[in-house]
Amino acid sequence: MEWINIANRRGIFLSLILLFCISCQQHKTHNAYALYYVDEQSKVMDSRMLLDRVSLEYFKDSILIQKIFPGSDSSYFEVHLIRQGDNFYERRSRGNDFGELFGTDYILTLSLKDATFIYKSARESPLSASDFSYADCKYKIRRDGDGYISIKQSIVDTTFTEQFYYDEQFRINKYIVTFQDNKLVYEIASK
Repeated sequence: MEWINIANRRGIFLSLILLFCISCQQHKTHNAYALYYVDEQSKVMDSRMLLDRVSLEYFKDSILIQKIFPGSDSSYFEVHLIRQGDNFYERRSRGNDFGELFGTDYILTLSLKDATFIYKSARESPLSASDFSYADCKYKIRRDGDGYISIKQSIVDTTFTEQFYYDEQFRINKYIVTFQDNKLVYEIASK
């Protein structure tokens, strides 16, 4: 008799997991697109900086950004933005240069209101240009014409910046990253 109760509990548990997975799939919107490299507006001095594209996938309360390197869909950085009201926050594990983790930070990244602040990271020695994005940075979010711009500038090396251009529905339409003499521009492909 006891094994029947265990089987019933397992069945209920598996059913709940299945329902959760199905409901998660239903929250996915049909807004998935990519920003592509714009050669005419870019200047590449170090080809290691180049991304093939920036993939954006919109869900009900989050955005998944994948910065994909050339030649492989399996080599990329992921950035998770979580919505809270009229703001999106980057969810990032807080850790140091030695791999120690101290928790999770939520960093304001997209907003419909102006904001300026400094994020103090636990990292001290960026190893590559992409690491500057995870070190100490100054953030500035402001209205830009008909849309908004979110600028992240490294405090460790002020030539490193990331800029996201987006509209009132938080649809990102342009991404620019600069580092030293490099300027990489990514936009929605024109039709």
